[in-house]
Amino acid sequence: MLWTLLLLPPICYALSNILDKHLLTGEGEESSVETLLVIGGIFNVILAIPFLIYLLIQGDQIFVPGLFINGILFTGAIWTYLKALENDEVSGVSLWHQTIPIFGIFGGLIFLGEVLSLFQIFAIFLVVFGGLMASISKDFKINTKVVLLMLASSLLLTINDTVFAYFGRDVSLSTALFSDLIGKAVWGIVFIIFAHVHRNIFVAIKEKLSIQSLNEIIYIIGDALFDIAKLYLPIAIVQATASTQPVFVLIFSLFLYKYFPNFLKEKKEKIHIYKILGILIIVIGGVLLVLK
Repeated sequence: MLWTLLLLPPICYALSNILDKHLLTGEGEESSVETLLVIGGIFNVILAIPFLIYLLIQGDQIFVPGLFINGILFTGAIWTYLKALENDEVSGVSLWHQTIPIFGIFGGLIFLGEVLSLFQIFAIFLVVFGGLMASISKDFKINTKVVLLMLASSLLLTINDTVFAYFGRDVSLSTALFSDLIGKAVWGIVFIIFAHVHRNIFVAIKEKLSIQSLNEIIYIIGDALFDIAKLYLPIAIVQATASTQPVFVLIFSLFLYKYFPNFLKEKKEKIHIYKILGILIIVIGGVLLVLK
């Protein structure tokens, strides 16, 4: 169970990264970040319905306001991430999410009282450092706009993780997941107020429904497992294992470059020594973290 909670989320997130990049390709307004957030919100509503029915039948607590409001942070984080993805390659964007565990160490300590051992902190930094090495370009190019957007996204996601753990650990798993889902849904659907969104939402659903559906299902599964892990394990450790995501992004990207070269609409990524070393460091750090 522990391996499922820790290893499946980064795989799901990596697949979602790839699909996000594909969905953002195109010059029409139906490919806008806000439109994709609204569609994502609709999927979260659909997924929340079974949880609501279950909670009503069980007579359990249904709603936690703090987790609902927390959805604002998640939506803001995804908005900044998708904006960054519009301006760079998927591997160049995803690397900056490796800063999340660093923020998580302090968030977990200050707000949740989670004190990690020096060994665990060392393993986390190995994973983070390996993720950065595996994702940098050979010429060390840095897009300042992308960096600022992704640091903002990482900070918002860290706060979101901390708030979820803070409120979610005091209620049932179903209550926590339902409150979290409905918060993400509502704050995503809010973007329907933009003229270009409600003007093109049906076109977007018609043209991108199959890929968007697959993307949302994969992401929601990964996110649900990630949320469950945060309820039982220190958030910095959970976030660190999610930092193996660039490895899977690289693997999936290489597969697409070879067999479906037009899917990502970007140049083929080169494998250089930094990526190989980065992957090895990630594997070592991940093994140490899970074994500990």
